[in-house]
Amino acid sequence: MSHTNACVPLAVVRAATLAIAIATSSVSATTAPNAGDTHINGATASTRNQNYGSTNNLLVNQNASALVRFDLDTLPPGTVGLDVEKATVLMWVNNVPLGGSIAVFALTSPWQEATVTYNTQPGLSAQPIATLPIVAAM
Repeated sequence: MSHTNACVPLAVVRAATLAIAIATSSVSATTAPNAGDTHINGATASTRNQNYGSTNNLLVNQNASALVRFDLDTLPPGTVGLDVEKATVLMWVNNVPLGGSIAVFALTSPWQEATVTYNTQPGLSAQPIATLPIVAAM
């Protein structure tokens, strides 16, 4: 099986931030900073065991997935999931040579930026939270 386009990214993400709107007795908003990010790459046997936690960009394509974790300590004490009215993730995209779509999944198990690989990746929710179109840059 040939992997001639295994390194062609669908998108290269540079940074991410989570903005959260909280519905309580008084509506408030907060920002949750990035607490860890990496990508995992299943293109070849060697990339499946490699950790990319120290890289500056997150590669996303047919073989690579990005993992992003946010620090929710900025939420008011006692905030639970039902209090969150809206959460918006902002991604700064560095390069989009190939269009397509990206599916966003919730992770169902823990992972560590410095050690996760394709072979040790966390579990995913059964269904995507969202699927987003990505348009190639001209």
